[in-house]
Amino acid sequence: MTKLNFNILVRVLCLIFAVLTTIAVITQFRQSFILTGNPLDNFLSYFTIQSNLFASVVLYNEISYRKILVWLIYTMIRGLIIDWYPYPFLEPSQPGGYLAVTLYSVGIAITFMVFSWLLVIIGSRMSA
Repeated sequence: MTKLNFNILVRVLCLIFAVLTTIAVITQFRQSFILTGNPLDNFLSYFTIQSNLFASVVLYNEISYRKILVWLIYTMIRGLIIDWYPYPFLEPSQPGGYLAVTLYSVGIAITFMVFSWLLVIIGSRMSA
């Protein structure tokens, strides 16, 4: 497979995954917000929803870890104000408090970085 064909294949696959991801988020939105009446801000606060929305964009653009950090800061501030966190590991009232939240967040970030790094290495070896 030539490098040009490989790049075209990757772009087509990215488009397919972007469309499927968008359909999944719309379906989840319909199920969670429209049918059950859950608040829209709670729906949009789940990282899985945000990450799926970001994934659609990431397939064409690069996302930085700064954006994820902004989400985490927003979530923690919002959680203090409304006393609701989208995930149990972000809840500072759990055992371990803010230290546990920090350790979980750093652990998840490191895991994502390692997998991203592995994907870049695999991708560069496949295209070489």
